[in-house]
Amino acid sequence: MPHVKVNDLDLFYYDDDFTSPWEPAETILFNHYGGGDSSLYNRWIPILAQHYRVIRWDRPGYGRSEKPGFGYQLTPQSFVADITGFMDALGLEKVHYVGDKVACAAGIALAASYPERVKSLTLSVCFLSGKRVRQGFLDGAENVLAKGSWIAAFESQSGDKALNAPADPMQDLYYRQVQANIPAHVQAAAYRCVADPSFDVEPLLTSVKAPTLLLSPDEETPLVTRAEQDLILASISTCERRILPGSTMHFPFTDATWCAEQVHQFIQQHR
Repeated sequence: MPHVKVNDLDLFYYDDDFTSPWEPAETILFNHYGGGDSSLYNRWIPILAQHYRVIRWDRPGYGRSEKPGFGYQLTPQSFVADITGFMDALGLEKVHYVGDKVACAAGIALAASYPERVKSLTLSVCFLSGKRVRQGFLDGAENVLAKGSWIAAFESQSGDKALNAPADPMQDLYYRQVQANIPAHVQAAAYRCVADPSFDVEPLLTSVKAPTLLLSPDEETPLVTRAEQDLILASISTCERRILPGSTMHFPFTDATWCAEQVHQFIQQHR
């Protein structure tokens, strides 16, 4: 399995490319959400890897990547630095970036700060800051440190960590297991990063020039509101929005085929 050294940590990644080997292939880079790892996007790959080289990486402390020490802190700035460091380590000059939830904010910051490195931007279940539910993220950090990741992931059958009905019970179990395997101090660092008042990419929206696909859930939550989805659409001049009817904020995992089809169509449209 491929690993690469970034900031003294061995980071795991998947590298799927089923394009014609005699033709150049553009690269898609997946960045997973804050409570998961890159395996949650397995079902995107059969559609996308026929046409692109698809890279999915586990960020520090997630999935099969090396765990940082107990003093680990994540900031909005270090989040973007990790992405560019990973791209540099693999020699990826420019990518089609796909983010899920918190990774969308990182993608917006990347596209605004390093426009030469982003060919297109896909924002799945995007939110711009954690200010509306800041206390919830702070409480989440304290809870996961006090109880540990396993208890935090499995303690509630109806809490935010559960997939919405009618999810396959085994799919829900896997979703929880992925969360349970994240070290508590790494999960707490992610919660605190989102709760940090400096975590707010709304001022960067108008600086994003890459073609942008906004995949929005049909449901509204305190974290992902329709008003903010409208704001993103209006603020990024190159943005197009697509909504999966009846979808929840978990649709990048539960409705992977639809997501992959939208990304492929969008990239082809803007090549």
